[in-house]
Amino acid sequence: MLIASVGCRMSEKRCAPDPESWSEIGQTSYRASEPSVFEGLADQLQGGPPVAPPEGKKYNILALSGGGKYGAFSAGVLCGWSETGTRPVFDLATGVSTGAIVAVYAFLGSEYDAKLREFYTTVTTRQILNNKLLPIALFTDSLASSAPLKKLIDKAVDKELLDAVAAGHRCGRRLLVGTTNLDTKRLVVWDLGAIAASDRADKADLFRKIVLASASVPGEFPPVRIEIEVNGKKYTELHVDGGVTSEVFVRLPHLTLEPGHLTRGPRPLAGSNVYAIIAGKLYANPECVRAKLFGILGKSVSSLIYAMTQNDLLRIYTLSLLTGMKFQFTSLRQDYEDTGDALLFDPVELVALFNEGAKVGRNAGGWRTNPPGTNANEQIIPRTSTNFHSHAK
Repeated sequence: MLIASVGCRMSEKRCAPDPESWSEIGQTSYRASEPSVFEGLADQLQGGPPVAPPEGKKYNILALSGGGKYGAFSAGVLCGWSETGTRPVFDLATGVSTGAIVAVYAFLGSEYDAKLREFYTTVTTRQILNNKLLPIALFTDSLASSAPLKKLIDKAVDKELLDAVAAGHRCGRRLLVGTTNLDTKRLVVWDLGAIAASDRADKADLFRKIVLASASVPGEFPPVRIEIEVNGKKYTELHVDGGVTSEVFVRLPHLTLEPGHLTRGPRPLAGSNVYAIIAGKLYANPECVRAKLFGILGKSVSSLIYAMTQNDLLRIYTLSLLTGMKFQFTSLRQDYEDTGDALLFDPVELVALFNEGAKVGRNAGGWRTNPPGTNANEQIIPRTSTNFHSHAK
């Protein structure tokens, strides 16, 4: 009885209102900086206007994040963008998790928009996963089976799609997908175009496995077993969601550049564009977390994912500054109302997310050019007390 009463007292917690509306009473030492301050620093880092080499190629790079059902938003952005007639052919498309699926269709171009839209607006949770009985699941490698998702991917990745990816690869374009190798605890980047264009007898099976692995949320889905060979000996790797190690990525070695251009003279990527689409919101919605084990663990993992996404975007922004590329990204607006469960696939909600993304895609000014953390409401101001005033209505 004593243990039960102590547990109840420990779980009691009164949650504060949304901190975005707060101001600290008596705070005079810290103020948020205007975004223009960061823009000025960026101009200084660039050392003047970026100069492209004569007749240099202008690249268009697309990076897609993970986000489960919020891939419907990313799909909507691309399809809405196509409607404007300004969507470029991407020289490099990268993706992890749900972004790996979107990246395949994005790489293939606007003519695959109908298939992209169908994939992300018509599926249900049962077509993505099968939950296991909880007592049994605790003694297996996952809470659910990914067999339904595997079936969807196997159907989508047919000979026509593989041939189209291979053709794009032979033209010098690149399609890269990230998975996480559980043995090394590191990101593995797969060149799906090279695989599709290869003479491997099992290329279709490997291509499908990689996309499935990238979308396999650890704990929820089982890891995907990929067989490799080292010095003639066969080994098995376990691969899961690429978002475990990188939520969105772009790296220079993934482009075919002249090495000399990277160290001297004109910047080879000056004038190029890098676009990042975040499948979901940039910041988590504040919510009251009860002092229970699974609630604390779940929200802590969610916090890590949001922080990783923001840091990855900042890394891409820094790369853009150094190379002269134009950095642009978009994400689901913060005041968008939805269930918040990334693995709950309801066609009604998926269509709404898709339509929200399509609005962004049709809006030429819908892309943000400054990185996370530079807007006034995003900056972390040190606290000097525990007394605040809320401006919320």
